[in-house]
Amino acid sequence: MTKPSLFFLAHIIFLMMSLMVATLSSRWAHAEQQENTLTVGLNTSIDYQAYKGKTVTYTVLPMIFFDNDLFYAEGDEAGIYLINDENNELRLNAYYDGNSFSPHGEFQGVDRRDWSVMAGMSYLHITPYGGFKLQAAQDTLGRHRGQVFSVSYLAAFEQQPWLIYPEFGVQWVSKKYNQYYFAVNSREAADAKLQPYQLGSSVQPYASLVIDYRLNKRWDIFTNLNINYLSDKQYNSPMVKSRYDIEQNIGLNYTF
Repeated sequence: MTKPSLFFLAHIIFLMMSLMVATLSSRWAHAEQQENTLTVGLNTSIDYQAYKGKTVTYTVLPMIFFDNDLFYAEGDEAGIYLINDENNELRLNAYYDGNSFSPHGEFQGVDRRDWSVMAGMSYLHITPYGGFKLQAAQDTLGRHRGQVFSVSYLAAFEQQPWLIYPEFGVQWVSKKYNQYYFAVNSREAADAKLQPYQLGSSVQPYASLVIDYRLNKRWDIFTNLNINYLSDKQYNSPMVKSRYDIEQNIGLNYTF
């Protein structure tokens, strides 16, 4: 993949900002799902990774959406509510972290990095101007035993049959998380003829945009664009070639 141009990213950010401003006069709204309804779907994910080597990965996963004010499932995240009222949501949750690296070519000798499941807690405060969210999570599979903490702003814009959700945030990742996904130890460096590289925790911004189009009462299609901007510590890894990790999702849902 060629490195996305600043011109392209500027247009994406401009679109998100325009949508965010439009929502300032609109009330906060969740996705148009009735309580106790079940929605299932299929999601195709194209991940343009920041890593060197094979940088584009494709994943097809089933999706489930359900919310009965106690338990919920939202695609690759599920959990329970501790608080759930008009203005506040406190959740215990777990979600799929698809970050991964498969060594190819010059990186033979570098260990594989696998996806994980992160579990933790999130708090969302809903205002007439959007939602403000805190999320803290810990690796549960023993991949890296690292932590992730994020602060973000979410908005919702509804103009039937369209639903549009921009999000902007800042993410802190722990040293263990970064070491697993971006460090090169001395053995790997010798085997792959790379320079050893170690790093600590870091902070980086991210943005996402979800667009959903309802075809009829039962069917809807959606696309989701996620852009992560790597920190200097991550970008300086000999495993990395791009500042940006971009994931594009396209899916189809059916509501019972």
